[in-house]
Amino acid sequence: MRCALKGRAPSQGPFGESLVGKRAHSAGCVLANTYHFGYLGFKSDAKARRECRRFNRTYGHDQICEGCLAERPNKNGDPLFCFKHFYSDAAHLMTNLSHLEFLQSSDFPSPWEEMPGFHYNSCFRDPMHTIYLGTAKDLLASCLGLWYRRKILTGTNLQEQVRWVSAKQKEYCKTAGLRACFRTFTPSNTGLDKQSEYPELGSCFKAATIKVTLWFFAKFSSEIATLHPEDWGWKIIKLFCNMLERTTRIQTKQTTMEQTNQSNKTLYQTSHPPGPYDSNGFSVLMVSSKSFGNLGHQ
Repeated sequence: MRCALKGRAPSQGPFGESLVGKRAHSAGCVLANTYHFGYLGFKSDAKARRECRRFNRTYGHDQICEGCLAERPNKNGDPLFCFKHFYSDAAHLMTNLSHLEFLQSSDFPSPWEEMPGFHYNSCFRDPMHTIYLGTAKDLLASCLGLWYRRKILTGTNLQEQVRWVSAKQKEYCKTAGLRACFRTFTPSNTGLDKQSEYPELGSCFKAATIKVTLWFFAKFSSEIATLHPEDWGWKIIKLFCNMLERTTRIQTKQTTMEQTNQSNKTLYQTSHPPGPYDSNGFSVLMVSSKSFGNLGHQ
């Protein structure tokens, strides 16, 4: 990566060894027609975030946020630091860490600190895991349970009613031109076969399917709210489904725009001063290199 930032091929190996063959012939030569590459960020699920960055404040610890001192409920904790507390007197809202404070408060140094341009905020959240395989699975299963208990669905029992929703979903999506590998809802794969306070769609529902299902639930919940204008409960369900569906839609559009912008910014001519530089003379411009041989991590 340091050679990519300079825009020139390395003159020796990573351990100081001499180069041979084609690598020796191209040592010190200009790479990629004078273009440079840089590090933008790291996107992964929560487990990879923890293991690759060696975070000591994660979902597996009492202190669950790497960017502040928020805690999960625990017998030795302070309720004001609980991550569920969102009022103005929440103590964790006053403990946001700067990049330097993050480095100083870590139990173990992250190997990514050696990456030019690294910042702890460049460890991005992954919407596929946090939304499609996270929040959306909980919301969709809860909607099914509520529709069943409020007798909105067609059928004599839970099995028939959730299958009716599956057929309705396929019909709506076919009309809208949306394709997915649809799984038929059943009491077991929706978590509704037992009395559960927090039902959740099973692991057989993948992210691509959840995205299309979320669109259908937003449309179907809007129809239910229209048929029952006097019931505020249906309006709230409609609001939740549509907000989450719009969030994923905006995320998709925004991601596409960001990729276009980043591809334009990643390559820049050496005739233009890239600046600023770090203490070693490397450019610290943080741009994506995902499209160019995966020299960096997106």
